[in-house]
Amino acid sequence: MSVFDLACGSGEASAAFQQAGVKEIVGCDPYTHEAFVKRTGLPVRMDSFMDVAKGSLGMIKAYDVIVCSYALHLAPLSLMSSLCLSMALVSKYLLIISPHKFPIMKEDYGWELMQEKIDSRVHCRLFKSKLLNDCLLYTSDAADE
Repeated sequence: MSVFDLACGSGEASAAFQQAGVKEIVGCDPYTHEAFVKRTGLPVRMDSFMDVAKGSLGMIKAYDVIVCSYALHLAPLSLMSSLCLSMALVSKYLLIISPHKFPIMKEDYGWELMQEKIDSRVHCRLFKSKLLNDCLLYTSDAADE
């Protein structure tokens, strides 16, 4: 399993994935990248929401899941469509953890809601990409074959 932790902060979500045995994790935060590396020892990118919306994730690497914990609701509404569509092109799943129901994921953002759980006002929503075809998903393992 490969995880991309968007707006990773100091690595709380990535640390949970590490504890669960996930080996392939990349963080991403233009502001807290040093704290992330110090806490997790994992690689980190410094892309902003704007960078991702403009396609910085490209198709260099596809991920099984992008997690965005307590951050996506802070992205400017003007970026949400392009940000979500860009992520839907490089990940099978998107896990959004937020302190409320925001962001509202519109039908045309490229994601389909699979599951939602609310516990103590924490909203966890799992989406599946409507844009990424499984046969197009490639990883570093596939490139090595």
